[in-house]
Amino acid sequence: MLRGIAQLLGFRKNSAYVNRSIQDMNIRTSVYMAVITIGFEVYMYYYILKKRYWEIGVPFDASLYFQQTKNYLILLLTGLMLLLVALFYQKNNQAWRRMGYVATIAFSVISLYFGFVVSFDDYMNGKQILAFLTMSLYAACLLIWRPYISMIMLAGVYYFFFSTINAAVEGGMRTGDKVNLFTYWLGLTVVVISIYHQRREVAEKTEHLEAANRRLQNIAIYDELTRIHNAYYFYEEAAKIFADADMDYRDKLYLFVNLENFKYYNDRFGFKAGNEFLGRAAHIIEEAFQGSLVARQSDDHFLILTDVVGAEERIEQMRRQIVNMQHEVRIGVKFGIYFPESKTIDPQYAVDKARYACSLTRDRFDKDLCIYDDKVANGFRRRQYIVNNLQMAIDAGYIQPFYQPVVWAKDGSLCGCEALARWIDPTYGFLSPGDFIPVLEDYRVIHQLDACIFECVCRDLRNAMDEGRPVVPVSINFSRLDFELMDDAVLLLENLVEKYQIPKDMLHVEITESAISDCLDGIRQAMDRLHDSGYALWLDDFGSGYSSLNTLKDFQFDVMKIDMAFLHGFENNPKAKSLLNYVVNLADNMEMRSLTEGVETEEQAEFLRAAGCGRLQGYFYGKPMSISELRDRINDGTYRVAAEM
Repeated sequence: MLRGIAQLLGFRKNSAYVNRSIQDMNIRTSVYMAVITIGFEVYMYYYILKKRYWEIGVPFDASLYFQQTKNYLILLLTGLMLLLVALFYQKNNQAWRRMGYVATIAFSVISLYFGFVVSFDDYMNGKQILAFLTMSLYAACLLIWRPYISMIMLAGVYYFFFSTINAAVEGGMRTGDKVNLFTYWLGLTVVVISIYHQRREVAEKTEHLEAANRRLQNIAIYDELTRIHNAYYFYEEAAKIFADADMDYRDKLYLFVNLENFKYYNDRFGFKAGNEFLGRAAHIIEEAFQGSLVARQSDDHFLILTDVVGAEERIEQMRRQIVNMQHEVRIGVKFGIYFPESKTIDPQYAVDKARYACSLTRDRFDKDLCIYDDKVANGFRRRQYIVNNLQMAIDAGYIQPFYQPVVWAKDGSLCGCEALARWIDPTYGFLSPGDFIPVLEDYRVIHQLDACIFECVCRDLRNAMDEGRPVVPVSINFSRLDFELMDDAVLLLENLVEKYQIPKDMLHVEITESAISDCLDGIRQAMDRLHDSGYALWLDDFGSGYSSLNTLKDFQFDVMKIDMAFLHGFENNPKAKSLLNYVVNLADNMEMRSLTEGVETEEQAEFLRAAGCGRLQGYFYGKPMSISELRDRINDGTYRVAAEM
């Protein structure tokens, strides 16, 4: 309660912004007050001239007229001063702010003096004290600083006025007038408190709104993590730079920077340390390319537009400093360079070219920098073709699933297939997954291709069942981006199953280990929904990267799919055999069935069969093939469909 009263009376400290805003509102109020006062005083001059000289016919006496109107003149001049200050008042000028304070105080004091003198004479002559009440209202509306200050000020002025009249009049001020005076003071005090809090609330809301707008503007052009500019700002400013008529585009180059192996740094030290590392790296880049246009695009990617002259030295300086930031994890700094071919090239298109050149250095220890030239341009054109024609290829049926057989290790009978995307294009011919999947992932449209494959698989299964042909379960691959970019990946699959009336045990869902580590919470929820809906979950590519046993501990899979990397050097490396034995036994102990992919020889198949691996997949049993070829091989007996799936 005490806190509420203290806030009501204005004891709570305001921000500098709120105090300035309240003063600014007082200045705006003073314009109206001054105009009204000036108009009234001019009228009073005219009225006195008319009533006391023109109508009566008394000769004009300047000295007497001045004595009669001197108070009006003082108030008129003060009103003019206040009006001029208010009209020329500048919010952000400290001198004008001080003048505003002085002008409002001076006007208020003189108004109170005027009201006091006029109303004192009026009261002594049996009239009302309207002038004092009006002038005190003027002063109260102008001097709104804090309610407790206004209350003290008004109480003092009213008490002085009451005391003066009470002492001057025989028998004191009339009781009715006392009550009226007190009531007016009380009402005026309430009005002042109400106006103050209304202005304070408006000022606080405006302050919060402006702060929010500043944050939004800041977010619009700055990267929140690294505090350097973002890609949006980069593209806007790059366009302005090239629009300069005096700028020679041949003096500039676009530089795309990628911090390679940064994901492992995150895995080892955590995301907080990774974010701090990115912030320091961004600062190094900005310092090395001081005076150039620098921005963070996303993740560990940075954009630079700089002068050709001196770029080589700056690149080396920046690379050396980032590499030397720490020595526990080898962070590579990769560069893609694009020299603009004209002033009119779109900055985003130019960055895409530099980025593509940089991508050609990926996973290469012998190459840190790539320049976009004619040879690189051919690959880039294919890359752009893939992105621009994805939907057309889906609609035209150029993209379709190829099926790679999965067999039981014990007898080689066909127990399933994996659906793999293939693109047979009228312009480029047969595009391998290595041609288009990384591109679609980079441009974050891979989910469109996956959705197409899911539907094609369901349609092929439905057709086979309708025609009475043998069918085997098909495994489909969900990537991390599917769960991120699709509105609801699980619902999409459920809708396709419902649309084509496919038994759920005919679809196996493969999820890579890397997807789980990248997007733990979202993947966990999706996997729980898939498992609860009756789909078999396969852990794909186990052992392909930095395998974590936590994945096996934290998630329930039906099948562990052992990556072909375990079979590399199989014949000459006894450790590979021991490790394969261990992984197969691990899967068995975790109550998972095992499948090894990449089987290419009879020796490998025999070993895996002896080790207890349940399913096998690889070129030894067949490469990915179209649905028609798979059907033909089942019909001619090449593949014998297993009784058990």
